[in-house]
Amino acid sequence: MGNFFLYLAGLFGATTERPRVILDFVLQDGNMYLQLHNQGAEAAYDLRTSFSQPVKAVNGSRIASNLPVFTENPSLPPLKYHRIFLDPLPVFLHHLEEEHLRVELVYKDHKGNSCRAQWAFHFDLFQHLPQGSEADFLLNS
Repeated sequence: MGNFFLYLAGLFGATTERPRVILDFVLQDGNMYLQLHNQGAEAAYDLRTSFSQPVKAVNGSRIASNLPVFTENPSLPPLKYHRIFLDPLPVFLHHLEEEHLRVELVYKDHKGNSCRAQWAFHFDLFQHLPQGSEADFLLNS
């Protein structure tokens, strides 16, 4: 069964046999989303994401970075993602505490091996986009 799934995962764009989880800020139709995506062919377990500043949503009234999907996610299947609406871009930018954000993501593979990723993101780049732009900004560099 594992080999069959690995074959299917390869057909649908899995990048590795292990879990490979990334965090994206996605700008679509003028709205900002926060996305946690497993691009690997294996599930990721015990996902924990920490942010250097709160990531706010719903006109700054909610802290999206405190949602369990980021703080205590038990698993993320291969090729699946969670996408959370934050705010329209100007509102999102208005509620930032700082223009820079550092993110650390820790998770495990099915054997219990720890995986860790860190990113730095500069939101000032969004302020220079032309009106009506759509962009997918990957934090993983």
